[in-house]
Amino acid sequence: MRMSSRDAAALIDNDSLDFVYIDANHSFSSTSEDLDLWFPKLKIGGIFSGHDYFDALADDEFEPILHGSKELDVNELTSYGVKSAVDRFVNINNYEITVTNEEWPTWYFIK
Repeated sequence: MRMSSRDAAALIDNDSLDFVYIDANHSFSSTSEDLDLWFPKLKIGGIFSGHDYFDALADDEFEPILHGSKELDVNELTSYGVKSAVDRFVNINNYEITVTNEEWPTWYFIK
């Protein structure tokens, strides 16, 4: 299905999924919206997860990396992002996440 997260989530019953993996628009606001839209779809005991657990680059910050004049350091990314949205979500909802140790980390927790 090719549609927005909001439209797709509207088609899925709450408490019906065993696994949700979020990897869409990486802005703070879009990631926050995806978390809020998809979390209710997950069954108790289901895995809630997503990709790119860091604060992503704005386009103007990405250009030097794309052209090789600057190295990517995910610890310095501050423009907007997945990590901030996920951290906010888990803090509000009292969850602890696990994060994979790779260049483009995945986060997850069990509902």
